Amino acid sequence: AGNCQEVDDISGHGHGTHVTSTAAGNGNAIGNYVGMAPESRIVFVKGFRTGPGFSDGDVVNGCNYIFTKAQNMNKPCAINMSLGGHYGPHDGTSLYEQALSNLTGNGKIIITSAGNEGDSYSHLSYTTGGSNTNEARQSFWLVDEGATVSITDMWYNAPGQMAVGIAAYDASLQLIGFTNPIMPGSKTEDLAFTVGGFTYGYVTIDATTTADPNNGARRVLLGIDSHNGQIGIRNCYWTVYTYGSGTFDAWCFAGGHFSTDNNPPQYYPGDNAKTVGTPSTSLKLLSIGSHVTKNQWTDMDGVLRQQPGNPSLGDKSSFSSFGPSRDLRIKPDITAPGEVIIAALSGDLPIGANGIPRTDIVLGGKHQKMQGTSMASPHVAGVVALMLERNRNLDYQQVFNLLTANTKKDAYTGTTTNNSFGAGKLDALKTMQNTPV
Repeated sequence: AGNCQEVDDISGHGHGTHVTSTAAGNGNAIGNYVGMAPESRIVFVKGFRTGPGFSDGDVVNGCNYIFTKAQNMNKPCAINMSLGGHYGPHDGTSLYEQALSNLTGNGKIIITSAGNEGDSYSHLSYTTGGSNTNEARQSFWLVDEGATVSITDMWYNAPGQMAVGIAAYDASLQLIGFTNPIMPGSKTEDLAFTVGGFTYGYVTIDATTTADPNNGARRVLLGIDSHNGQIGIRNCYWTVYTYGSGTFDAWCFAGGHFSTDNNPPQYYPGDNAKTVGTPSTSLKLLSIGSHVTKNQWTDMDGVLRQQPGNPSLGDKSSFSSFGPSRDLRIKPDITAPGEVIIAALSGDLPIGANGIPRTDIVLGGKHQKMQGTSMASPHVAGVVALMLERNRNLDYQQVFNLLTANTKKDAYTGTTTNNSFGAGKLDALKTMQNTPV
């Protein structure tokens, strides 16, 4: 009715418009750029309120709203969710993941982007040992430039018993000091890390979760805080240290990453394994990675542009996150085109110095180039919409089986399922041909 005041403005860089047109654009602007399911009805929900990030509750309520609306229209529904993060156990057991999985059913499918941390070192994992701080194992935890807080989420299974602490080093890598080790069941909160009268930051180590009610695992949340920028938390090099027993997985999900320094038994490196994010690790949501299908385009000024890094056509996108999930399920499930994708440009976006660069606007001025697993996921969402048009009663497992059994395999994917490409590359035609009416 024209009463909706929401617009896809510069705060999201046109992400929502771009993703939606990939799934269901009708090609009216320029006929080349038709979405995967161009005659679909679209129900669109804004994913966040104010500020960055998404509330778990809002995402669940948004999906429930869409499925309810589809049911009222007597239609099956494929929901695309090009979002994710690294807070939680990454094993499908969190209430967030369970709630989304429980919303799915016959004719109700959710498709998610795997994540864009494939070339970052946000994950850390090793088996700890030793019995005191002198025997502790540690990893450098690097705070991002401009970050006012950095947070890490650590999970490990019982019967492991780990002591966890935070240490700091100067520019010459000489030890400045370290917190007391925090044992399972204990915590220290907003502790001033002060040595020689100088405060380097405020640290929190919360190990009070000794048996998570959803998976029985132990959890440790670690934070380094600047108190809204009052303290320069980049004035030193931080490490997280452990001793005791157990093998953990940790994700720095805000304001930092782990170093690749590798010198056991003292220093252990971060890695890019298990970087498929939540909720893409849910038990009944499809997880989609990205491969390269375009590496150049002609911009709105007629100039041929090259994708930075000049990725090879057909290869996995370097940013596309790796699996497995923490409980060792292969992720992503498949990959789809995610680099470089040309799709609709939001009419509410400014172009130029304070908006979208002219180099990213494609000739004709109606489309922009983007890349990410956010762009791969709606390709699959569109195919799933077509599958549901063919058979409206398909459930998650049936859709998963059809997509993964009918993938393309090549020299990049290999012949076996793996944690880079999953079961292989999306083959829309073959999948449709094998979807039962």
